[in-house]
Amino acid sequence: MTIPLPPKAVRPDYAGGGIVNLMASLLRAQGADSTLPEADCLPASRLGRRQVLLLLDGLGAEHLASAVPDGFLHKHLVGRLTSVYPSATAAAIPSFLSAEPPLRHGFTGWYTWLRELAMTVTVLPYISRAGFVYDENTGKSPRQLARLLPFADRIRAPMVQVQPRSIAFSAFSRDFAGRARTIPYKSLNDMIKRIRRAVSGLTDRGVVYAYWPDYDHLAHAHGVMSDATVAHMHLLDEAVANLAADLAGQSVDLIVCSDHGFGNCPPEQQFLFTDAFPALAVMTRQSLTGEPRAPFAYLRQGAVHDFMQAAESELAGIATPVTADALLQAGLLGTGEAHPWIRDRIGDVALLMHAHHVIFDPLPGDSAPNMIGHHGGLSRDEMSVPVVHCRC
Repeated sequence: MTIPLPPKAVRPDYAGGGIVNLMASLLRAQGADSTLPEADCLPASRLGRRQVLLLLDGLGAEHLASAVPDGFLHKHLVGRLTSVYPSATAAAIPSFLSAEPPLRHGFTGWYTWLRELAMTVTVLPYISRAGFVYDENTGKSPRQLARLLPFADRIRAPMVQVQPRSIAFSAFSRDFAGRARTIPYKSLNDMIKRIRRAVSGLTDRGVVYAYWPDYDHLAHAHGVMSDATVAHMHLLDEAVANLAADLAGQSVDLIVCSDHGFGNCPPEQQFLFTDAFPALAVMTRQSLTGEPRAPFAYLRQGAVHDFMQAAESELAGIATPVTADALLQAGLLGTGEAHPWIRDRIGDVALLMHAHHVIFDPLPGDSAPNMIGHHGGLSRDEMSVPVVHCRC
């Protein structure tokens, strides 16, 4: 199905050119199967028995190519992949850790409405949007909500996850680790050291998954191609080069990828939903969910037609509204078997944001975050991520 998209939008690719296809390649390299095609740029046939997957949160292909054109990462670039939709950590990390698209795992943004819990949850911290801590021991765990097995439980080999100390043992991290052993770290150098040790512990085959969040933090705060983010890209390039040198001769595939890229959004193109668009807000029955660059609107009964008409006018040049059913039929969240509650998790209307625009809808008493860099939408800067491969 064809739907209207923002200008110059990049559709997520689930047929060989997306991050879920990279995970399909890794599954098959480790003796497991997948219903998804392998990544065209890195099929399982090019991989050995041991892999390191280093995920650099927020590092888009466009900005890496501009900032570090002669670095190690660029020299070992084997292709580009698309992120999922929404192009955001809360949707993409579950895709990396399950090897399934959002259509299947059902986490559709930082704020996801969960019918099973009758609340909107902040997915990765796994707390309610209102700030109450949800006890997964007395209710539904993230994995129960996703209704699938994590990557580590699908492969026929050991897996190690190297995670920042601050999130290594969070409810979400623990649940999606599955059988994997988790090793926390406290700095970039410490992460590299612990990756080396984890590889040395894989006697035959297996996967080491490592996650670095700091580029994402800097891009949010300072914007992409700022002095801070460019300097950090150079730092990461050097760190990965050193890791490759340390792993030389150990018959391991070092793969570097990202969950999404970034785009800068100037203050005049950042909107508060209820203040800027009251005629639309009055038709909603709860705050927007999803992401500021991928909002989902839950509407009052019978309001879809009126909301669509009003949104097409009021949001002209800002966002393209599409019904939730059309979004699913168009395949933006993925293909194949759908999560049984996916329709409930994307509201009634999706707002496909045009480049460099965001819409915030904070709860009463909260305020919109003060950020320059954003992600979640369909712009090339957000959707295109690098795939680096070095056989060590």
